[in-house]
Amino acid sequence: RPGQDQLLTSAFSWFYMAINIGAVLSQFAMPALRDRYGYQVAFLFPAVLMAVALFIFAMGKKFYAVEK
Repeated sequence: RPGQDQLLTSAFSWFYMAINIGAVLSQFAMPALRDRYGYQVAFLFPAVLMAVALFIFAMGKKFYAVEK
């Protein structure tokens, strides 16, 4: 498709940036959660965020491109 290479590059750049921002934020947030609430909450918090991300991803299914 015309423009697909640019779209793919842009999408990967946003994905990569989001991963790196999350990694940096977790360096500060997880020790604070662990110290204040304990290890259970420190491990549960990222799990809940991943479940929310999966839900958002699944809700956008009707907007995905369909290969024919």
